Amino acid sequence: MIRITLTAFLGLLMFVPALHAEQQFETISCYSGTTKPFHDNKDLTLVMGWDLDGIFMSRSENKFLDNATVHCEGIWRDMGENRQMQAYCRIIDPDGDMAVVKWNAKGVDASAEFLEGTGKYKGIKASYKSEPLARGKPPIKGSFAGCNTLTGAYELAE
Repeated sequence: MIRITLTAFLGLLMFVPALHAEQQFETISCYSGTTKPFHDNKDLTLVMGWDLDGIFMSRSENKFLDNATVHCEGIWRDMGENRQMQAYCRIIDPDGDMAVVKWNAKGVDASAEFLEGTGKYKGIKASYKSEPLARGKPPIKGSFAGCNTLTGAYELAE
């Protein structure tokens, strides 16, 4: 009996690292936001501040970030095809756990890295790439709306 119990226990221990192993995810992020000019000098490259609010809808079996909301604040420097954008985002899941993400874009390439978090996201290692999925016509001047597909990987701390 002891041998069976010990074998079962050791077998379960083998799966503990797998619970914290890197997992892939795909999420749809839909958002809307507003822009604010940084300056109004037509001789300078256009620079604008922006903020957005949105929600994530997981397309992965692991449901990573499903129904989490997001708020981002950033800056955008428009240089045509070489535009640059940087932001910090706060993601809050339905349980109230939060993650802080640093988001960067250059041209059409956009990616993000998780910096820190609370609850299940404490010690998280995660990043993702962002691809445009839909862009709507701005509902009012100085606004924007759309959806992106986020694909990446995450690993929760043990």
